[in-house]
Amino acid sequence: MLDNTNVSYDGFTSLSRPLGGAQKAFASLAGALTKFGNRVTVLNNCKHALMADGARWRPLGQDIPQDVDLVIALRDPSLFKLVPRADSRVLWVVDEPKYLGTSENASILSSFAPRLMFLTDRQAESYKGRLSCVVVSPGVNKSFINSDQSANPIADPNHSLDTLGEINEDVEDKVEAPPPVAIITTNPKYGLISLFKIWKNNIQPENPDARLKVFSSVLFRSINSGKKHSSISELIDYYATCKECNIEIISPKGDREMAKEYHSSRVHLYQSNKLDLACWTLRDSQAAKLPAISTSLGGVEDVIVNSKTGYIIPDEEALVNICLRILSDDNFYFSLKSDFENIEPPFSWEKTAEIVSQIWL
Repeated sequence: MLDNTNVSYDGFTSLSRPLGGAQKAFASLAGALTKFGNRVTVLNNCKHALMADGARWRPLGQDIPQDVDLVIALRDPSLFKLVPRADSRVLWVVDEPKYLGTSENASILSSFAPRLMFLTDRQAESYKGRLSCVVVSPGVNKSFINSDQSANPIADPNHSLDTLGEINEDVEDKVEAPPPVAIITTNPKYGLISLFKIWKNNIQPENPDARLKVFSSVLFRSINSGKKHSSISELIDYYATCKECNIEIISPKGDREMAKEYHSSRVHLYQSNKLDLACWTLRDSQAAKLPAISTSLGGVEDVIVNSKTGYIIPDEEALVNICLRILSDDNFYFSLKSDFENIEPPFSWEKTAEIVSQIWL
């Protein structure tokens, strides 16, 4: 497996610190493939050689295998040049596929003729080339799937002790809803200033206890360093006017900590854009059963089950009304939570790896 992204990471990274969605997916698939008896070598910009989740991680240029059954390259077709002899080649396309049509990429793809692996049908349909392709749904890390802690049991004051001092088990524990917290995780360049204005003018005044947590590395660094990133200078200036609006800018966290954040919040306000076909953090929060609100751009409709696991809204008014109701109405929040039980659960990475193994290995 090959990745030349200028990010140093390995199979352990996402557990303890934030990692881009594509890199996290790549690392997760590598480890999952080993569960099916495959010997997996990963070449990327990791700092040093190591074993992680059964896969061998090596810095690019070191210990390059010469004869392999399958090469999976992330995004960049030029990576196939590193391993010229392979029985099968797969280019994992996790972005909008228009870039594959450049003259340089088209020439490389013509020479190596890999099969293209897409995330969704929507993404595959936007590909206009001639190469064979397959759609394999991405998995979600177990941190989000296996630890739904948002519904917190609390002691029921109506519980009574019998004569032996034991709790009467005929009365069920009540469930406590999380506090009125909304979360944002996407790139601040994609409409965050509009969400800040909506929050300041329409949501927080109606629910003074509501809080908005924004997880953004670039915004966190800009605010705490005092050096404005040029692309978000207007956003930072507006944020300075929101000091009484319960908006908190937080540095993104690793999977374990982000799962806790999702479980202790009520809604994910997801800023969609037409190039975001993967919606990585939305997939994570949906796996953690956190209701979401978003517009329909990009791949949102492939992730949110509208009116069940969240709402794909047409306008600002709908955003305000639904967000306020989720934050303020416990029964409405719990009705959305219960709908997660009636939909098909997300793929684990082991399931994704099983499909990849069945196709190529």
